[in-house]
Amino acid sequence: MKKILSLILIFLLALSGCSKNNNTEQLTTTPAEQGDIVISPTDETTDVIQIVEEREYYQVTRCGFMFSYSLYDKDKNVIETVDSLSRQPQIEMVDNMVVRVSIQAGTGIATQSTYFYDVENGLFSEIFYAVFDYYNGMIIDASFDKVVVRSAFDNSFYQEFTDFSDPFSPVAFPFVNICFIEEGQSIEVTYHSGDDYTEVTEIFDIN
Repeated sequence: MKKILSLILIFLLALSGCSKNNNTEQLTTTPAEQGDIVISPTDETTDVIQIVEEREYYQVTRCGFMFSYSLYDKDKNVIETVDSLSRQPQIEMVDNMVVRVSIQAGTGIATQSTYFYDVENGLFSEIFYAVFDYYNGMIIDASFDKVVVRSAFDNSFYQEFTDFSDPFSPVAFPFVNICFIEEGQSIEVTYHSGDDYTEVTEIFDIN
C-alpha cells in the first residue's frame, strides 16, 4: 500500500513540474515571436496629436496616419489650416518672411503642388506644379517640355525656356534639377537626354 501511495505521489509531482514548465514558456514568449503586432505609445495608430515640426510662422501635426498644418501671420494668429493629408507636407522658409508649402501627390517633383505665403504682406500665391527653386520673389517651375521663370505673387514677370541643345529622353518629365544662379540673373537646367538618359546641364540668362 505504501508503495502504491509513493508511486501516486511521484506521478502527481511530475505532473506539477510539467505544468510549471509550460507556464514559464508562455510567460517568456514575446508577442513578436507569436507573430503579433507590438503597439507602442508612439505608433501611427494612436489618436494623440503630435507636433511634427513647428517654426515661427507654421506648424505641422500628425494624428494617426493623417497630417495637418497651420500657417500664422505676424501676430501669431492662425490664418490657414489644412487637415486630413495622407502625406506629410513639405514646408519651409524660403525667405525671411516667405513660407513655401508643397504637397506630394505621387512620385517625383512633377506630381508636387506648391504655393507660397508672404507673411509680411499677407499674400498667397497661386498653386504651381513642379517648382524647383525660389529666389527673391521669383520661382522656377517646369512642365514636360519647358521651363518657366515667373514672379511668385503677381504677373509682373514671365519667361519661358524651350530651346534646349539636346533632345529629351523618352520620359514624361525629363528635368533633373533647375536652380537660380548668379544672384538670380541666370538659371542652370539639368535634364535627361537621349535613350541612354545622359544628364545635360545648360545655363540660360533671364531677360
